[in-house]
Amino acid sequence: MGNTTNTFSLPDSLGLLRAETSKLLTGPALAESVAACEREARPHLHGLMSYFVASDKLSFELEDQLWLTVYRYLKYLIQQIDAVQKSAVGESDSGHSAASCSLKIEAMVTMAKWHYLRYRPLPRHFWRNMHATYAQFERLHEQNPAATLTSSPAVKTRYLQALLLDSINRSNMQKREIDHVDHWLHGCCQSITLERQCNELKHLLFVDLTSERSAQRIREYETLPNCRYWSMESIIAQLVEMRIQVEQGVIPAIFSQDTGLPNAKRLLDQLSGEWSYQSYKRQRRTDEREEVAKLAQAVHGIMNVCQHIKNNAYNLMAAPMQNLLRPENSWRIENESKFGFGAQVNMGMNLWLKPGCLISLDYELNPDLIVVGVVRNIQQQQGADCYAGIEVLSHMPSYVTLRAMDDNPITTASPALYLPRDDERHLPASLVMALHDYVARGRYALKMGGRSYRAQLGELMEQQEDWVRVGAVITQVQS
Repeated sequence: MGNTTNTFSLPDSLGLLRAETSKLLTGPALAESVAACEREARPHLHGLMSYFVASDKLSFELEDQLWLTVYRYLKYLIQQIDAVQKSAVGESDSGHSAASCSLKIEAMVTMAKWHYLRYRPLPRHFWRNMHATYAQFERLHEQNPAATLTSSPAVKTRYLQALLLDSINRSNMQKREIDHVDHWLHGCCQSITLERQCNELKHLLFVDLTSERSAQRIREYETLPNCRYWSMESIIAQLVEMRIQVEQGVIPAIFSQDTGLPNAKRLLDQLSGEWSYQSYKRQRRTDEREEVAKLAQAVHGIMNVCQHIKNNAYNLMAAPMQNLLRPENSWRIENESKFGFGAQVNMGMNLWLKPGCLISLDYELNPDLIVVGVVRNIQQQQGADCYAGIEVLSHMPSYVTLRAMDDNPITTASPALYLPRDDERHLPASLVMALHDYVARGRYALKMGGRSYRAQLGELMEQQEDWVRVGAVITQVQS
């Protein structure tokens, strides 16, 4: 995505993109004027998308305003390109037609990513429209290769990039992770060839240019006239290489350097599983969920969750979060199992909500039930509503305090949670603590329930924006 330099101004870029949208709506459907609008808008479009990716907490009003501004610009840009192409039917200038196809593919690829970044479904007939545009470009390339010589590699790369980004489960990925994968795929796709003949020895995925779907796994190795096939061997090889880097404690270059090793490992394992040649390995639920109808209030953030568990242990009535006093902000839990649940959530009242957030719940009809969990996926729905999938970390967390053994003894102890060993999921006893308190393989003095312990940290199990979960060996201190 384009740079967000010191000259980027959110109000200016929003205003300028809206101005270009107005030109598209009122201006003539001429190839030159549409191309001029796209050139003028491009740096502002890239700046706004980069700002959106980098901004962890936007007010719902600003996020909606930003998203709709970009969406409307791309929507009317695509519509104007369609109008240009219709007016040019019958003309012999294949160069202009190819340029329009190239511009439309670029706009549609950007439109798809823009929807993914807000966990929204794509518009109806999106893929059929994009497939038709790519097929038209292929025909123009065959008729006049010289006219499409410079644009052909970019069109193929961007089209394939969009197909592959759509083929993975993005609902459990943070915005930055979607952006990281998208950038990486752009480089990968430049060396991949879309082929018309199916080869069962090397091809894994295909696209049907007449369908409403994007990339699909090959089930029957039979060449069909409207299909294009490609190999994933080079991408799998890169994933294997990056996985080795992670095992050696190195963050691969596709990630930002503040990415936790467990997060990089999780994402690489997910991509390897979804594009595996051996079998389809997309992660599925390990336990059945049953439909329910419950209301609950959510507390989020490591410090608030710790305080909430402490309050529960001491039967304090004061809620740590103001939103607990707002019944209109109740989460509507629709399904649950032993290790997870799904809920309808109002995003406008939960601006913090994203994959990786630590939460604790207060059930309105069962206040004694304790749940500590992590948001694993979200799917934007109509208006401000979204569906959130939650993994339950524990029903039996304990509030503890930690102090690093080499700290000055007068240093204030930090709050944390102790999660007992989970034999069903083969997980060791662990601590959930603030990221800024974590020291790899560190030794801590721990207090729990009025007793003193020593905690030796082990394997880092998960790292998120403000918290980590780490295996720990706990031994009681003899008084």
